[in-house]
Amino acid sequence: MKDKKAGLSIIDKGCRVKGVVHVEGKLIVIGALEGTLEGDTVVTAQGSHVMADVKVREMVIGGKFEGDVTAYENVILLKTGEFTGKIFCRNIDVEPGGQLNGSVKILEADDETLRSDTKGSG
Repeated sequence: MKDKKAGLSIIDKGCRVKGVVHVEGKLIVIGALEGTLEGDTVVTAQGSHVMADVKVREMVIGGKFEGDVTAYENVILLKTGEFTGKIFCRNIDVEPGGQLNGSVKILEADDETLRSDTKGSG
């Protein structure tokens, strides 16, 4: 199991990242991100702009997001969040005011997508 204290990374306001991003621990996006993102927990803050395909354990969306999210546990769309794309997740919570423009597929424990992307216990 991954160490919950793996770290904290921040893409701050005024910072723009483009490309493939792999992160352990928590990533907070306050600025802009474009590309592909893989990691544990990602939080996009109000005012952020993310255009990416994302595979994470948990995703919290508080800014503008365009792309596809596969979250093996939870997706939380905050009241300040604006999502456009596809979501694949085990659980989703949309706060009143959050904008969800796309589709949601709930992953089951035996879902092929989940099985192929998670590592076996060790």
